[in-house]
Amino acid sequence: MSYRAKRELLAQTAPRYQEAGHQQKSVILDEFVAATGYARKYAIRLLTSPVAAPRPAITRSRERRYGPEVQAALRLA
Repeated sequence: MSYRAKRELLAQTAPRYQEAGHQQKSVILDEFVAATGYARKYAIRLLTSPVAAPRPAITRSRERRYGPEVQAALRLA
């Protein structure tokens, strides 16, 4: 499961987990751990904390330092 898919599942599961009772939380937690592969304590920490909004992709403003000739030579090395 990709990181993005895990975050989408977290966004869907966290509100349901926070409103659930003790027994329901255990079931939701078991399902979340099985789907994501996270450790149980880490999953609890994720589900109880506020879900952060996804960050935008990083854009690089500077140009490449080396030209195509140097890049080709580096690939050979």
